[in-house]
Amino acid sequence: MDEWFEELLQQGPRPKCAKTSPSDESGVDLDDPYQDYFDRTYPPNAPSSPPEKRDESVSSSSSLASLAADFDALNFPWASVKPFGILNHCVMPRHGKPTSGKVLAHAKNQIQAFREQMGVRVCVFKVGITCNPIQRFISYREVGFTDMWVVTMCDSVDSISMLEAACIALFSAHVGCRNKAETGGEGALNRSPPPKPPFFLYVTGGRADQLRKVG
Repeated sequence: MDEWFEELLQQGPRPKCAKTSPSDESGVDLDDPYQDYFDRTYPPNAPSSPPEKRDESVSSSSSLASLAADFDALNFPWASVKPFGILNHCVMPRHGKPTSGKVLAHAKNQIQAFREQMGVRVCVFKVGITCNPIQRFISYREVGFTDMWVVTMCDSVDSISMLEAACIALFSAHVGCRNKAETGGEGALNRSPPPKPPFFLYVTGGRADQLRKVG
């Protein structure tokens, strides 16, 4: 097990997602290779707002099921599922393969950004892993979840499972999280024989103030 994961479990859940790496006077995380992307996509002082209303005509389960059936991770047209609330936030590193710590930092920042986009006080969310995010989201939509961000892609079941467990350890104590503490890695990816890679970490959620109950 990676040292960063052992240290994380010893620390226990954190009440806030505070930065732990060095930063300059502007607050930019000097160790995060994804910081430029975050700053462009999620300005620090941007107000939280509910997701934009979508055209329900494009949200039929049959259309999404068709896209799920044809899912090819390496060639999938992610723009085709944006109207359904599914966004691909997997980011390629600028320099070589990222360390486990960088991957965790990216996932943590994305999950926090997802909550802020929804509205932290009303965001009901869950972190999970899958080999087909589109198919997985269909079941979430049936219980009121409205959005999904695909955060990380990985070829290793063990690595993606540890990443899921680490993110759950960070967020399970936060308001609105539907993950139970000390869980992660117990899902369908562990079946025998295992599904083919790549595997994905995602965060999905909905607003607690919507007409339909979430979860």
